[in-house]
Amino acid sequence: MKPGSAMMGLAGAILLGFAAAPALAKSPPFTVVCLETKNTSVDLIGSDGSECFASSDKTGTAKAKASDAGSSADAEVSSQGTSKATARGGSFSEAISDTGGTSVSHVADGSHGDATSDEKGNATTHATGISEAHSSAFGKCDANATADGGSGAVGDCEVKGGSADATATAGSLAASSALENCEARSTADGSSSEAVAACTTKGGFARVRATGGGAASGSDTSPPTCTPGAGTAKVRSSGGNCG
Repeated sequence: MKPGSAMMGLAGAILLGFAAAPALAKSPPFTVVCLETKNTSVDLIGSDGSECFASSDKTGTAKAKASDAGSSADAEVSSQGTSKATARGGSFSEAISDTGGTSVSHVADGSHGDATSDEKGNATTHATGISEAHSSAFGKCDANATADGGSGAVGDCEVKGGSADATATAGSLAASSALENCEARSTADGSSSEAVAACTTKGGFARVRATGGGAASGSDTSPPTCTPGAGTAKVRSSGGNCG
């Protein structure tokens, strides 16, 4: 079950401008842990108001862990998938895998994140500091989305050999989409910074970076755009360079 083309509309859906929560030297144990390898599901609610849910068709392993009030972790597998989801600090985390896919979602600090995989894809999401991140891998490809400090990130790949990596920090937005055996990488840092990378041809690449409120967009087939403003904007791609 392969979805349609990759989602590139990210900007309007994510709230920005929050500071990241301070990092902890060592996190305490999770309150609830749901582990499922059989053809059934388990749903647990912790004494602190956290909840975990895990479901398997007995062909793969689903593991979900949660702590703190308002936290919810959901892990689901089918057809030899592997799913791991963790949630802390009032966050929502979801990992869903199918047909040999691997999905990992780690979310904390009031954030929202999910990872979805199919057809042996690898999807990995990290969201912290009141952020939002989404990764999806629908093919034997790698998708990563990392967001921190009130940021938003989306990474999507759909074809064997493709790689999509999006990293956003400090109130920024990053989106990467690889629709072929190609590489899309976006990195954004600083309030209102935006980086978008997309590739659609075999062997193509787009590497995009924006900081300090700058904006940059690049693909493997079209001329790039760089609007640095008071910050920086840079694109290196098989479709052209700027910045």
